[in-house]
Amino acid sequence: MVLPPVLWVFVIAMSPFVESRLAIPAGLYLGLDLQTAALAALAGNLAPVLPLLLFLEPVTRWLRRVKLFDRILERLFRWTREKKNIQKAGTMGLIATALIPAPFTGAWTGCLITFVFGVRWKVAIPTIVLGVLQEVVVVSLLSLGVLKAFGL
Repeated sequence: MVLPPVLWVFVIAMSPFVESRLAIPAGLYLGLDLQTAALAALAGNLAPVLPLLLFLEPVTRWLRRVKLFDRILERLFRWTREKKNIQKAGTMGLIATALIPAPFTGAWTGCLITFVFGVRWKVAIPTIVLGVLQEVVVVSLLSLGVLKAFGL
């Protein structure tokens, strides 16, 4: 079964690490116009946010049944959630991570930071959404500039 280009862009944008940074150029390569590629990438990039935030806690509870994971996670959460300065750093880290379109940043990393540092959802979700939106705009502009530079 062959997927239409817009679904390819959506699926690529859902994947961790590459997200919109690969999805938008792939959409342009597949013949989509910039607006369609950017909107599909935006939707695909945001699609896993709520499921990730909802399922990280149950997965962690399941992992904690193993003594080794329980010790590791206990130390991690003691360090990231019990100290006020670290929680403030977590919120600022989330903002920086969500707003910078670079490798290992984006929605997936933002969800992980939200969970590990215990950032409140009412702060995290808008920050992640704005970060993804900014990433889509920056990658779209860069893609457009590259196309013009090569006369395409």
